[in-house]
Amino acid sequence: MSLYSSKTLWLTAALTLAGCGGGSSSSEKQVSSGDDSPPINATPEVPQTPEQEPRNTYEPEDGKVLFFIGQDNEGVGGNQNIEAPQEKWSGYLNTEAPKAAGITSYISLVDSSSNPSANVPQGKMIAGLFNKTNYGAGPVCLQCYLDSPDIDWSDTLVHLSIWYADGSAGDIAQGERDHIIAELAEFLAIYPNIKFFIRPGYEFEFQYQQQGVSSQDYIGAFQRIVSGLREAGVGNFVSVYSGASAFTSIDNWQQYYPGDDYVDWLGYSFFEANTNPTTQAGGLAFAQQAQKPVMIAEACLHDVAINQANGEDVWNEYFVSLLQHIGDHPETIKALAYINTDWRAHSLWQTNPYWDGTDSRIQNSDYILQQFQSSFSTAQFLTADDDVYDALN
Repeated sequence: MSLYSSKTLWLTAALTLAGCGGGSSSSEKQVSSGDDSPPINATPEVPQTPEQEPRNTYEPEDGKVLFFIGQDNEGVGGNQNIEAPQEKWSGYLNTEAPKAAGITSYISLVDSSSNPSANVPQGKMIAGLFNKTNYGAGPVCLQCYLDSPDIDWSDTLVHLSIWYADGSAGDIAQGERDHIIAELAEFLAIYPNIKFFIRPGYEFEFQYQQQGVSSQDYIGAFQRIVSGLREAGVGNFVSVYSGASAFTSIDNWQQYYPGDDYVDWLGYSFFEANTNPTTQAGGLAFAQQAQKPVMIAEACLHDVAINQANGEDVWNEYFVSLLQHIGDHPETIKALAYINTDWRAHSLWQTNPYWDGTDSRIQNSDYILQQFQSSFSTAQFLTADDDVYDALN
């Protein structure tokens, strides 16, 4: 999902990506990398980060899964607009379901200071970081979460996804947005005791490769962000290299991979019912090859309104598949980020046939809420009721 780009059909993307082994379909095709992409396993010239002490990658033990909730402030709930406190957002965190171990939020790595609708504080550039902004996908404000007394920030994680904006990966790679990276670093440094999962350039194959971004530019941008944060002294984050689908070919994962020194986790989305990618699917195969833990970085059933559907059917067709997929790979899948929102209510998705019929808020079905409470209260999932930080590495 992108809060800042009008995604067309995720399903189309999934079906046009090349599958690898089990879980792929005969209709899947290899994505062209473009003439300007270096060959697979090529090593482009990139900024070098000095060797540091072994990093804590925030990975729980095998069989444990960090549970995140997102993706907009209204769907998450438990917080309010810091500029207008009377605007309180009630969502997942206001239900009886297990409280999440982490919050998912989004920003765009562009200078939005001259855009009045972005609502960026004077002297700042990044929309959605300090104040509420809304590009048509719901309110986004990381600071609003961090200021919420209803969230225990002594033991809660942040999953922050970063969109580059169209055609800007090359600019980032060349250092033209280092000043924006520096602003992000300054923000993270304000909260040294909070652990961040930073997901730059998410959905690499859909948002970037298919849009003509070369692997060299994508890799350079990812590395520039990670290096910029590290060189600024930010030590409370790990990085997530994320695709749109587990079925993306292992060759594509390899071609756009920023490298072991820059990637701590791998991620992909899970939007389809009755789906269970096997270890032969490209995303899982590459994760095992790279020896990286996996975050299911975006998850919900698309094109179904939970409040209108049969809750038992939705649970059996989607959530059972999702939980089975996680349970089948206890040594690899270590995090899940669920999207709890009414897609239909947001203008960005109202003309998108993949999302325009979707309401993924679990509180809108008594049956799903009950099953959610039961499934996510088990020892498998790390929630706010656990000592989350103590469980990492």
